[in-house]
Amino acid sequence: MDTIAKAQAVMTAWDSSMSQAWREEERSWHLYLTDGHELDVAYFKSESSHLLDMSDLRYRKIQWREEDMEQRNLENARALWLRFVEKNRRDVEEKSDQLKSISNLAALFCGFATVNLTQFNVRTDYNWVLLGFYGVLTALVEGLMVISMVTCTLILGSIVKMGKLYVNEVAEEEFIFQCRSFCMNFELGDRPPCPKRTLEAFWELRCEKSWQRAFLCFSFGMLSSAVFDCSFFSIQFVDLGALFTLNNKRHI
Repeated sequence: MDTIAKAQAVMTAWDSSMSQAWREEERSWHLYLTDGHELDVAYFKSESSHLLDMSDLRYRKIQWREEDMEQRNLENARALWLRFVEKNRRDVEEKSDQLKSISNLAALFCGFATVNLTQFNVRTDYNWVLLGFYGVLTALVEGLMVISMVTCTLILGSIVKMGKLYVNEVAEEEFIFQCRSFCMNFELGDRPPCPKRTLEAFWELRCEKSWQRAFLCFSFGMLSSAVFDCSFFSIQFVDLGALFTLNNKRHI
């Protein structure tokens, strides 16, 4: 009996120690699982933060792309505006050179006719019909050339003023806003915007008829100047012929 009791006591002690060891091992295992769960939670939090960062990055990329496209559209609009400014400058220079040339030539011929008239000595033995024709041609040449010169000068001032007005800051803002609206509301078949107020349109509407009138006056003035020169030489030729006849009569 003592042996059985001792064996039973030993088995009970061993079972108690094994149960305690098992409970400690299970407790450590639960602690390990708790630590693993905390690590999982921390990982899930970091992964969630990473996903949020990636989502924010994608949103920022989309936003950057939209801003980049808007900036490119703005640069394209700016390039179109600079092309328009360059074309406007060339048109102004071309028309200015054209008007200055005609105005200078008209002033030159008008001055020549005026100087010729002031330096012309009228004598009683001249042919009065030719003198009257000479005076009419002189007045006609001067009048036509003055009209042509004044008209070209006024047109020149007008196109220089309007050329500066069409490329000011207000026109630039209006054109760039039209380009931006075109890019934002683009549909297939739409045509890109262009400046409505241009020097070419202003010339066609306001200056073309005046320019044709001035050039017509200049052309008739040139023709009258040629006839004027012929009449001047005719007067001199008739005068020389009369002098030659008088000298022959005196010798006879």
